[in-house]
Amino acid sequence: MKFLFDDYLLDTTAAELTCDGERVTLEPKVYDLLVLLLEERERIVSKDEIVERLWQGRFTSDTAITTCVKMLRKALGDDGHQQRFIRTQRGRGLPVSYTHLRAHETSL
Repeated sequence: MKFLFDDYLLDTTAAELTCDGERVTLEPKVYDLLVLLLEERERIVSKDEIVERLWQGRFTSDTAITTCVKMLRKALGDDGHQQRFIRTQRGRGLPVSYTHLRAHETSL
């Protein structure tokens, strides 16, 4: 499957992210997070779901999740203030972050 967002193209068959045709290197967990967010782009993905899908439910610190999100934002030229691709929403009265990515599938 291929996902296009801005100048980025993620080809899950080739397990490759490119920006303007140039390969963008991602750590394995960061790549997995990107795929998860793109697959579930029509809805908010909870932190619990990220832990379940990326770490198979094993105990994971909030710092590990936050670091993974920060690394993905950096790879995409995004940050926590701009939130161009990955938007974080605070839960109602809970210190839980929810994240999603704006993109669409392509047949390129």
